[in-house]
Amino acid sequence: MSEAGLDAVLPKGVTKIDCSIGTMLKKHKMRGPFCHVGSLINKDDVPAETVSRWREKFLSIDPAGFVGLDLFPGPNVDVVADLCDPGFVRKHPELIGKFNTVFCYALLEHVKNPFDAAKSIYSLLAPGGHLYYGGPWTWGYHAYPGDYFRISFDGLAVIFPEMLWEQRWYMSTKQGVGLELHPKREKKIFRLHNVDGVSSILTDIGLPYLNLGAIGRKPSSPPLRGIRKLRQAASRKLGAIIRSGR
Repeated sequence: MSEAGLDAVLPKGVTKIDCSIGTMLKKHKMRGPFCHVGSLINKDDVPAETVSRWREKFLSIDPAGFVGLDLFPGPNVDVVADLCDPGFVRKHPELIGKFNTVFCYALLEHVKNPFDAAKSIYSLLAPGGHLYYGGPWTWGYHAYPGDYFRISFDGLAVIFPEMLWEQRWYMSTKQGVGLELHPKREKKIFRLHNVDGVSSILTDIGLPYLNLGAIGRKPSSPPLRGIRKLRQAASRKLGAIIRSGR
């Protein structure tokens, strides 16, 4: 069946979307300054025009600025820093809360501590700022320099506990094409029943290569439980002052 024919018979609850970077930036009204974490273009002899074209995808939406951050120096990197460093916030005060959009793509599977990395990424966002996330779900091993994790939509909610998720989708090797569906339907919708080659020694079913995409937003004000804690601490402090003055 042709791709157009497949579009016409998509199962109920499955929606095809344009998940290209420009479309998502505009749809969610993402603005600069932009920070690309894991920004290194890891290729030999990268021309300046390549870096410029990549940044223009963002700066054409909002010319407020673009910063590339990576563990290693190289093309498309402005700041060398370790997102897994527990002291990241203390060591880089000039970056904290400065960005309205953070772009994180194919990064968190390669860090040794995605929890600390997520905290650092979250700290980069200004209140109300957006995170554009993309990462592998069912994908082959690819070391850069290691390949440690696969993070589900549930996993994203755990490592970014305060993030408000606005949209999530599946994507693969066809650029700009995404499918929205509930993760509970994933196995049924994507299951492959004709597995051949060496894989057939192990199984007669499979899943295609899949990436996950998601747009999250940092709350504009502290979460209510954070406010409650602040109020409780202030109340205790005031009580102590009153008691000491008796």
